[in-house]
Amino acid sequence: MRILLKKQGILPPLLAYIAINLLFITKYASRISNVLAIVACLVYSIVAFAAFAQIERKDIFQNKKGLLVSSLVAIALLIALQSSINPYELKIDRWSAIHHFIQSLFQGSYPYGAETHLHGYGSPFPVWQIFHVPFYLLGNVGLSFSVVTLLFIHSAYLQWGSKGGYLSLLLLIASPAYLYEMMTRSDMITNFLLVGSVVNYLVYFKITLKSHLIAIAILCGLTASTRLTAILPLFMLYFQEFTQVSWQRKISFLLIVVITFAVTFLPFWIWDANTLLYSDHGPFALQTSQIRDFDLIVFLVISVWLACKWKAKYVKLYAYTAVLLGFMVAYTFIFNMATRGDWSRLFGSTYDITYFNMALVFVIATLSALTANEKKIEREK
Repeated sequence: MRILLKKQGILPPLLAYIAINLLFITKYASRISNVLAIVACLVYSIVAFAAFAQIERKDIFQNKKGLLVSSLVAIALLIALQSSINPYELKIDRWSAIHHFIQSLFQGSYPYGAETHLHGYGSPFPVWQIFHVPFYLLGNVGLSFSVVTLLFIHSAYLQWGSKGGYLSLLLLIASPAYLYEMMTRSDMITNFLLVGSVVNYLVYFKITLKSHLIAIAILCGLTASTRLTAILPLFMLYFQEFTQVSWQRKISFLLIVVITFAVTFLPFWIWDANTLLYSDHGPFALQTSQIRDFDLIVFLVISVWLACKWKAKYVKLYAYTAVLLGFMVAYTFIFNMATRGDWSRLFGSTYDITYFNMALVFVIATLSALTANEKKIEREK
């Protein structure tokens, strides 16, 4: 095991994968017993390390049909598990923020004024809300996880072959963080699995600014209109190329991004601009409530630095994207805990550890890339 981890550089992302999942194990197992939490964390860590020691030796991961069947069976079982849980009994309202938004929209009420079943308000932007309309019509907005998970596995298969697809599937279903979001119908990891899939497809099909500037700009605007942080993986992918195009194309690109983003909000601005832009429970207020102006400067500097480091080695792109997203969450949590003096509340309701799942998606992509064929993970644009 030591030789395998050292040879392929798996240790850092594997530790990150385990650490994120241990947060969820600790938070919920400790509610039963602190001893149980410690034992569960130790067992999970040992099993994760042992599993990675064996993955490289298994030929079964080359079976393409097996990947498809395994994925469909896993999704079917997860849907059954999710459906067995009454969402109204949960103290998590990300699902109802989407459900009640769409419900209000169909009833002719202003959707950004709709309360969740816990009397909160929804922060997702319009594109992410509209994305869930088909699932709302099916009676469960949480079903979006199934389609997006399959997309992510397919994109991993294209990128890194059957082994990459299998590993992405295994890392997801072996992740308490993923299972938690799936069971509670939370949409954070679903959002970033979709973005991760898009990045995989863009890399695989070699979609560049040089040949597809307008399409990429529109895509960036639509992606930003899910969650603001969802644009960061695309920023990481295209920033280097963006610096190399002419100023005219730079300006055109940015204008198209901004216009596309603005157009998605236009109907809601015309409907009720005050609630959309100035209300304390409007989507912009909610998505930026934990961020100070100085934080934005820090995040921008870190983003540019990391975006310039991967230099067409795509395994590094995924790794640095995970670092960026994880850093942003950790930085915000640590600063707020230091300011408020509430270090003991990490596992309470004050801090939402599901934000670490933004990074988890790209940690999984990094691990999938590292265990795939080296020619694939190191190919250049």
